[in-house]
Amino acid sequence: MIKGLEKGLFEGAKERLLELASIEPGAEIIGVTGSSRFEDYSWDFGWGRPNKVEFTGNARGGVISLARSREGNGGVEIGLALKRHEMENLVSFFVNDLKNFAQISK
Repeated sequence: MIKGLEKGLFEGAKERLLELASIEPGAEIIGVTGSSRFEDYSWDFGWGRPNKVEFTGNARGGVISLARSREGNGGVEIGLALKRHEMENLVSFFVNDLKNFAQISK
């Protein structure tokens, strides 16, 4: 699909849309938004640089976002939005893995 964009943004759009619409029911879809190439923290609309940049599309869940770090040191901020129960499971696994790692490292 991406290579198809070289021909033109809307060329074949109807076919691509129909292809996306044919995703099997119950399939998990994760969206990715943003880019570490955008300088989100350098924007200044007269109030100074932003303290925090977040992507509003993440509110619905199932989305990963990327942004260049505020410090501009080559770092990347990664945002992850999941449904509440999925996020709670992820946090639980993450905390338990950190505890296990700390015990192994002793």
